[in-house]
Amino acid sequence: MSEIATVDEHEEVLALRRKVDELETQLEWFRKQVFGQKSEHAKPMDVNQLSLFAQLSRAVLKCRFGRADVFLDFQPQAALL
Repeated sequence: MSEIATVDEHEEVLALRRKVDELETQLEWFRKQVFGQKSEHAKPMDVNQLSLFAQLSRAVLKCRFGRADVFLDFQPQAALL
C-alpha cells in the first residue's frame, strides 16, 4: 500500500510543479505588462483635451506666416520645422 501512496504522491508533486511553472509564466507576463517597456504608439489625441502649447503654437505660426487661423489641422512638429 505504501508504494501506491508513493506513486500518488509523486504524481501530485509533478502536477503541483507544472502548476507552479504555469503560474510563474503568468506572473512574468503580468510583470512585463505592468512594469515592462512599451512599444506602443501614442494614443490619438482627444479633441476635448486642452493643449499645453496651443498658445505658443499660434504665436509661432503668427510670427512665421502672419496668420494662425488658417492652420486648422495644425501639427506642431510639421509647422515648426
